[in-house]
Amino acid sequence: MVRSLNLTRSRRSPAAWKPFLALVIASGALLWHLLACTESPLAFSPDSRHLAFTAVQPYDADHLATAGQATYRLMILTDAKDLRILETATDYMISAPAFSPDGKTLAYLRLPLLSEKLKEQLKTFSQQRQDALRQLRSEPNLPAAHAPALSLASADLALPSLDSITQTVADLLAAAPLPLTLVLRDPASGNLRQEIALELPFLSASSDNAQIDLLFAYLLTRPQFNPDDPASVFFSLGPLVCSVNTQTPRLQLWGLTLAHNLATRPALLSPDGQTLAFLCGENADLLALASTRDRRYIWLPWPLPQKPSLSGLAWLNDRTLAAFLPPAAEPNEPARLALLTADGRLEKLLDLPLPIHKTDDADTGELALSPASRRLVVAFSGHAYFLTADGNLLADLTRENEIFAQPAFTPDGRLVAFKHFTQQPDHDDKISADAIVFFTPDGRELSRTPIPQEKGSGTFFSEKEEIKGK
Repeated sequence: MVRSLNLTRSRRSPAAWKPFLALVIASGALLWHLLACTESPLAFSPDSRHLAFTAVQPYDADHLATAGQATYRLMILTDAKDLRILETATDYMISAPAFSPDGKTLAYLRLPLLSEKLKEQLKTFSQQRQDALRQLRSEPNLPAAHAPALSLASADLALPSLDSITQTVADLLAAAPLPLTLVLRDPASGNLRQEIALELPFLSASSDNAQIDLLFAYLLTRPQFNPDDPASVFFSLGPLVCSVNTQTPRLQLWGLTLAHNLATRPALLSPDGQTLAFLCGENADLLALASTRDRRYIWLPWPLPQKPSLSGLAWLNDRTLAAFLPPAAEPNEPARLALLTADGRLEKLLDLPLPIHKTDDADTGELALSPASRRLVVAFSGHAYFLTADGNLLADLTRENEIFAQPAFTPDGRLVAFKHFTQQPDHDDKISADAIVFFTPDGRELSRTPIPQEKGSGTFFSEKEEIKGK
């Protein structure tokens, strides 16, 4: 079943990113430096047996978003040993997947990659985008207005600045639409259940910037089922926060991050599905919280100078939001874990005994929490750290030529899984995730399952075993 839904927007990179983008398109080197220590997220089934994930090969910053240049595959690993490939694509990107609350449905997004046809279509939006920006910038810029925001039960709002809202509206008016598909599968049989065609305003007007949009979509976009309303699937795509009712189907816009830079953090649903949290503003300086039951919002100033990393937000429980704040060499700031209430109040701030890395990779830091085992794992700059809920370091997973990314706990808290890379000194810019590695919550390695590497049509190989493609 295929149904179509539409909405519209685009994004502008600020002046500070222009030199960065120029170098990225020229060589891919700087973007690779940013991407080398992260990957798309992992998802466990509610019974902790099945691990679903997407992998791309080669993991090459130059061509990751170009049609026909990379192979995307959706896979399920059962009981840490049996690997199945559910879908393979070269002309579209496959997002990270998510299991439904009952574990009987797997959801993910298909996003088109940049073909010559799509690049030509993007060119037609350039003049429209400039006209919209000129028109809206002629309006007066009013100062930000903040009203007290006490809780999600209060009608008072602390609003983002009018500048941010105006810029976002300008981008929305001139956006290049992105056709995408929300896919629902039976994870047991692999059979398709539903395909919902969507069109969202996402791609930047220039194909160079659109490449960056798609790269970050791969790293950060993941559907989330709402346990409070299992027919609703939420997802963030760049600055757009949306949901789709899979029964209607109906598309709803829940929020805009109001950020015009590459560091757009994804929105996260609380475990009970009743609160949606995301950072917004030019510098991620506002925390937005929304009640999914009555669509009541609050915006609060982020309470700390340090900002969470790109994948550094996670819900500890229904009422507590955790944030990993990566260490910084200048000024000398340690890594921290911030715990906030579901109303946005800072409840606890823990210093974490992690080394300060003088690298740009720290902003990609990833946080995984396990209420069941009272453990947390932080991965950044290619390393991983196992800690107690009180911030005590249990294990430092630092190994030469190895990268551990996207930690994920099983729901029962007994295991932690990572995507694993092996660095090759002569080919650092074209490596791929080569294994899923399982650890205990205390940092002891238990097993590795190779991710098959593409060596031809229909058959996939790894160094340790041969797996037949679907």
